Amino acid sequence: MDVADVVLDNRCPPGDCIIDLEGCEWRTAPTSTVTGAMLINMLRALTAEKMLERGVKPVLLPSHQFPGQSSAAEQLERFYEAYRRSLRHLYE
Repeated sequence: MDVADVVLDNRCPPGDCIIDLEGCEWRTAPTSTVTGAMLINMLRALTAEKMLERGVKPVLLPSHQFPGQSSAAEQLERFYEAYRRSLRHLYE
């Protein structure tokens, strides 16, 4: 039996959706969209933390919640350049 190193549980109910509407055959309002995005963001943060612990500075996608922040625009360009480099082998 294989054992996972890490298990990500989105804590969604079976079937994913949480709302029963009278007259509808199926539930609606899936929760996995929100919890899945949160898990991905938390995993990215943990990965960045582990990289820093090992002396590797991660290239992160910056927040643009603050208008006029030129350093965020520069970091965004560095992020996408690193992404392009990581995929270069697919196009050679």
